[in-house]
Amino acid sequence: MLTCWSPKYDIPLIQKITALGLDDPLAVEARSLGRLKSRIQRQAKVIVPTAKILEDRCRQSAISLRSIRRIPDGVDTTLFHPVAASHKMELRRRLQMPEDKIVLLMVGGVTFRKGLDMLVHALNGLDAEIKRKTRLWVIGPTINQHTLEQFDPEFFQYTQHIKSLIQEFGLEDMVQFKGRKRNIDEYMQAADVLVHPSRNEGQPSSLLEAMASGLPPLVNRLPGITDEIVQAGCYGYLVNCSDIPLFTAALRVLINNKALRERLGEKARRHVCAHYDLDVIARKYVALYSRVLDHEPCRYRKNIRSLKGQPKNG
Repeated sequence: MLTCWSPKYDIPLIQKITALGLDDPLAVEARSLGRLKSRIQRQAKVIVPTAKILEDRCRQSAISLRSIRRIPDGVDTTLFHPVAASHKMELRRRLQMPEDKIVLLMVGGVTFRKGLDMLVHALNGLDAEIKRKTRLWVIGPTINQHTLEQFDPEFFQYTQHIKSLIQEFGLEDMVQFKGRKRNIDEYMQAADVLVHPSRNEGQPSSLLEAMASGLPPLVNRLPGITDEIVQAGCYGYLVNCSDIPLFTAALRVLINNKALRERLGEKARRHVCAHYDLDVIARKYVALYSRVLDHEPCRYRKNIRSLKGQPKNG
C-alpha cells in the first residue's frame, strides 16, 4: 500500500508491506518489470512491513536499513471484544449456532493457502464422541468470482476437493460453510476457538480480531508471522498443521478443556489490547509521519498548500 506521491510536488512516499510473496521487495523484484518496480519502491522515504518476516525480506533486498520501520496492523478492540456468557448464548440463538456444541471458527476464503484441507484431515482424526460435540463453521467465500460469469477454476477445484473430503470422512454435519458475513465480530464472540491453519500470510487480521474477542486461537506455525503474535503458546496454540496427528491432538486438548480456552482467551485479549490496539498503532504512525516530515517541513508545507490551492505566502 502506497501513500500518495508525486515527483511534481515532491511529497514523501511511505510504503506499507502487507503480504509475503505479493508486495514484499524480493517478490516484487522477481516479477515482470521487477527492476523498474523495485526502483520505484526504493524511492520511498520509509518502508513499513507489518510482520517480522516481511521486515526480514526488506532487509534482504537493496532497501536501506535506515528506511525500514516495522509497524503491525491494528485491530478495533472496541468492536472486537469478549461478551458475557448470557450474551454469548443470545448471539448463538440469533446466529443459529448450536448452543450445546463446541464451535470452532475458521475465517477466510476456501483456498489452498488458507489450509482448510489440513483442518478437515485433523478433524477426521478425532474420536466419535468429540466429533458429536463439535462443529466447525467456515466463514468466507467458497468461490472466487472475477465477473458475473467467470470463476477462478483453481478456487472452484479446491472447494470441490474439500467437499469430497468432508463426504469421504462423513463430516457433513460437523463442517458447515457459512459464506461471507459482515458481522464477523458477533461470530467470534459466539464461537469457542479460532482455528487458523493458513499456509501463508502477511499479518492475519482475523487472528488479531479473534484474540481481541477473547477467542483462543489454534494456528499454523508461520515463522515471523503467527509465532510473533501467539508467541509459543502464551496466547494460544502454535502447531505445525501439516503434522496431522499433532494438529488433531491440539484440537482435542482445546475442545475438551473449557478452563484452558477461557484462560488463553483472556491472555490473548490483553496481549492484543497492549500491542495491536488501533490507538496504539495510530500513535506509531503519527510518530513516523512526524519524523519523516520534520526533515523537510518547509518544503512539505509549501507543497501541501499548492495541492490544496491555498496561497503560498504566510
